[in-house]
Amino acid sequence: METVNLRVPEEMLNQLKRMTKEQLISRICEIAIETKVANNKVKDMQTKLDKCEAYNAQARAMIEAIMDRWDEYDV
Repeated sequence: METVNLRVPEEMLNQLKRMTKEQLISRICEIAIETKVANNKVKDMQTKLDKCEAYNAQARAMIEAIMDRWDEYDV
């Protein structure tokens, strides 16, 4: 597990200090769920990006093959 040092603004620290234990637990759970959803979205977008890159490579190869044949017919 990776740890990160964060600078928390004083206003937010004061806000956190005023929360009850139940409120803090609830907020942490909300943040954990939001983080999980965001991570899943990132994975989905990465998969889509990978597919797009593969389609792009296929399209380039097809265009190159067509251009090679075009030159053969042009002679």
